[in-house]
Amino acid sequence: MVTVLSPYEVSLKITHYKLDGLEKLKRNFRSHQNLQVDEYTALLQLYEEGLATTKAVINHDSFKKLISAPLHIDVIILDYDYNDALLAIAHRFKCPIFILAIDTPSLTLKRIINPGYPVTNLIFQQPIADIGVSNALWDVMANMYEKFIVNFYYANHQETLYQKIISGLATPSKEEPSNRIAKMFTSTLSPPFLTTNKLVNLISLHIPEKRISEYFVADPLDRFIHSTDEGCIYVSLGADTDPATLPKNRIYTMFQVFHSRPEKIIWAWNGNTTNFAGSNKFFVSSWMPQDDIFGHRNIRAFVTNGGSLSMQEAIYHGIPTIGIPLTYQQRDNVDLMVAKGLGVKVEMSNLTIESFMWALNEVIDNNSFKYKERLAFEADLMENQLKSPMETVKYWIKYFHQYRYEDVISNTRFHCCDKLH
Repeated sequence: MVTVLSPYEVSLKITHYKLDGLEKLKRNFRSHQNLQVDEYTALLQLYEEGLATTKAVINHDSFKKLISAPLHIDVIILDYDYNDALLAIAHRFKCPIFILAIDTPSLTLKRIINPGYPVTNLIFQQPIADIGVSNALWDVMANMYEKFIVNFYYANHQETLYQKIISGLATPSKEEPSNRIAKMFTSTLSPPFLTTNKLVNLISLHIPEKRISEYFVADPLDRFIHSTDEGCIYVSLGADTDPATLPKNRIYTMFQVFHSRPEKIIWAWNGNTTNFAGSNKFFVSSWMPQDDIFGHRNIRAFVTNGGSLSMQEAIYHGIPTIGIPLTYQQRDNVDLMVAKGLGVKVEMSNLTIESFMWALNEVIDNNSFKYKERLAFEADLMENQLKSPMETVKYWIKYFHQYRYEDVISNTRFHCCDKLH
């Protein structure tokens, strides 16, 4: 039997504790954030949002019902979103917990999952010779600032919330939060951030395994894509991004450049569509079948805010990327993409007709072969994994379900086996 705690609608016939209002809270929180801030403020916003949503979950009636329910649970899968305190669910039900962390987890969680071992500094994704000494020093300061936020603000609040969940239960040992974590599944292009065999990076986990013939785009979008021999550019600046929060002059600049190019534009846009009315140059919708769009041969480039999963889809399908990062983590994703030679970066603050036109010319016209060659190499790495990402997830869940949790963590054979997978 499967039990789900989620803010989303679930069509399957399963036990569902619905967190009504949580998704609206997250959207409201992000809509009030200023996207054009320095990295220090953006990092603080990230931790603040995590605390706000964690508090909302713990105080929600559905969560209280779940925690007090007389359930027998064998395995927990936690969708991580800076909600460290929710690890207490594993203590409540005395079972292993798997963590699915798409983005970089908090410094607190890194310490919990990796006690006694160094945490790899994610900031140095490129050699110092490439990024420059001044940028390297700036990144060290940012890392120190993150530690300050965690040590004197975030960790204390998450610990208070953790204790609230386990109130009335036996006090866990100091080692239990770490021991209860069976595996952390990530899906990121970044280098490993932990020196632990509990980390499993499952790049392209969310991408369906399809044959070319299985990619399907319905009308009227399919007609739009086929209506031009010049190809299409797909634009998505984030599902949670309200266009009203973006600088109007920069968006206008993008319109000007797009109108000057021969390609048609597919734009995932969840705002006012007045500016697109009557134009056969643009196809606009608040939701797009993104993976199927990428699988279409007529897509020339992808303009993105740098979301990790979207960029993985573009790489998987060999689509060169123009990254316009809006947040702290997106900037890291885009920088890594550029370092791998898979596309180019344009800062929103530096988005001009000249810079945006250069970016499109670079990946579509001038050096398209160079980017396609690098993309093909990265796509091969995604496809030629020892096991498919989904098979790996199934293996570890079955493993921890088959063997009692207490036997697994105390059996030295587990640690030997662990290193083989």
